Amino acid sequence: MNFRPYVSLDLETTGLDVQASLPLQIAMVFDDGINPVNRLPIFNILIDNSNEQYNGKLEHVALRMNMWIFDELIKKEKSEYKILKPEDARLEVRNFLAKIFAEQKGEKLILAGKNVQGFDIQILKNQNYLPNELLKHRVIDIGSLYLPDFGFVPNTEQLGEKLNMKITHNALEDAFFVVKAIRMKLGVPL
Repeated sequence: MNFRPYVSLDLETTGLDVQASLPLQIAMVFDDGINPVNRLPIFNILIDNSNEQYNGKLEHVALRMNMWIFDELIKKEKSEYKILKPEDARLEVRNFLAKIFAEQKGEKLILAGKNVQGFDIQILKNQNYLPNELLKHRVIDIGSLYLPDFGFVPNTEQLGEKLNMKITHNALEDAFFVVKAIRMKLGVPL
């Protein structure tokens, strides 16, 4: 099998509107198909948008799923997460992806996720987190990858049931969910 490395990307956001929502957590896992899952390079940050102007509506579903992030952002003791302001977060996202792209020696960078093309990439594009050259690269949607198994494109909850995994709404854990789902489908050891 000819495994192509990719970056699993997941976000937690302030809402579901790709035009107005702000990222609260950005996580990426670079899967080279060689190293065990627990040794893959990761990127994981929380974003303190407290000084940003927010033009979207606060969506209860997003707030409920991401309350743990708000708790991390306001807690008095030091968080276990790296917390950045948006301008610093943009720079770190671009640096991580540039490093991965350089290591691939000019190969096209593939992004993978759950609804990554229609949601995650759009939010990162609208908020200027992604360099324009990455917006023209291929994507893998894990639901589409499992179409033959279901006879339809499953949502992540259906896929999680089949694979005995859960979506946690922690972007890093969910980025690993994607890596494991892809490896399981392709027969690549975890």
